Amino acid sequence: MRRARIALVLLVLVAAAVAYVVWPRARPDPTRLEAPGTMEVTQVDVAPKVAGRVVALHVREGDRVTAGQVVAELEREELEAQVRQARAGLAAARARLRLAEAGVVLAQAQTEASVAQARAAEQGARTRVPQAAEAAALQAEAVAAQVAQARAQVTAAGAALRAAEAALRGAEARVRAAQAALERARDEARRAEVLFREGAIAAQQVEAAQTAVVTAAAQLDGARAEWDALRQQRDAAMAALRQARAALAAAEANQRTVSVRRLDVAAAQAQVRQAEAATEGARAGLVALRQREQEVAAARAAVAQAEAALALALAARDQTVLRAPLAGTVLSRQLEVGDFAAPGTPILTVADLTRAYLRVFVPETAIARVRLGQPVEVRVDAFPDRVFRGRVQEVASRAEFTPGNVQTREERTKLVFAVRIAVPNPQGLLKPGLPADAVILTAVEP
Repeated sequence: MRRARIALVLLVLVAAAVAYVVWPRARPDPTRLEAPGTMEVTQVDVAPKVAGRVVALHVREGDRVTAGQVVAELEREELEAQVRQARAGLAAARARLRLAEAGVVLAQAQTEASVAQARAAEQGARTRVPQAAEAAALQAEAVAAQVAQARAQVTAAGAALRAAEAALRGAEARVRAAQAALERARDEARRAEVLFREGAIAAQQVEAAQTAVVTAAAQLDGARAEWDALRQQRDAAMAALRQARAALAAAEANQRTVSVRRLDVAAAQAQVRQAEAATEGARAGLVALRQREQEVAAARAAVAQAEAALALALAARDQTVLRAPLAGTVLSRQLEVGDFAAPGTPILTVADLTRAYLRVFVPETAIARVRLGQPVEVRVDAFPDRVFRGRVQEVASRAEFTPGNVQTREERTKLVFAVRIAVPNPQGLLKPGLPADAVILTAVEP
């Protein structure tokens, strides 16, 4: 009996071995490559570039939006104030530029007139030198003309000095005003820092107060530079007045002491030297003119800086209106009206459901069969009777270990390549997060 059982067992084992060798076994289909994955869609967070409280939300979860559609708004009162401040600063900078340009034009005209007058006087004096011996009879007339010219120079120099002193007084007033504005800005900055440490205001307000301090300091520097230039102009005018008075005194002395018959070449030469000195004095005005031109360049730079500040303020104000970056569906609202949004904090998430994709992982032993553009059949449990058509859109160039969401430890230690499959989803049936099974038709040429 025992032998019969042993013989029966051996017979069964032999039959099983023969069946294993003879019976055809199922082999993987080389034309199809199966891989599971999860559906994803292209989604973008709508986040502001500036901080502010949300005052309006124009869409809800599930709403359709178009690219560029206004979806949310932030408070903008503070930014509007910054825009007005920047515009006022630009207007002030342009006014200073116009004033500086007018000063250059006036200084240039005065300098050209003074140089021309001095050169004419010098040329006249040089002409009188060779004629001194032969034109003794003209001595009295020449001295009288010299006295009249010197008096005119004294009058002109006095008027120029009074104008320079008036301009200097105005510059002093502007320096005092700029100093007062700087002190106010510093007080505001210190108060803003205290409020910021107490949590009463935002950091942007502190930065704005500090920017106001920098601006006020720059305005004070500009006012001081203007005062220095006007002071130099006043000193030059005083020097010109002293020179003109000296010339007048010399001319009147010549008129009293020199007679027509005692005019000689030495007196004519002295007049030449005096005219040369007048010419040099007139040329000294060119230095003041160069300084005025530098003031114009500084004013133009200030205008450019103010224009940039205005453009920055306008750009920040425009950032309070948030628009949809693409056409799609609102997936979620992270904030509500009244919430405070920091820069970069997502307020909404918009997804383009028509551009779905599936990311699967192909073993390294099978990646050689996958090519870009190959057709893919995608199935999801939500629509078991429907096949969605897609194509291989991207194949990773580097291998990685199977992601940790794979169940077994053995599978997680295998090297795989990530493959992205684009799946058209015009009806929006494929939702993000749906499990899906993909079959890559490797036998079909892309």
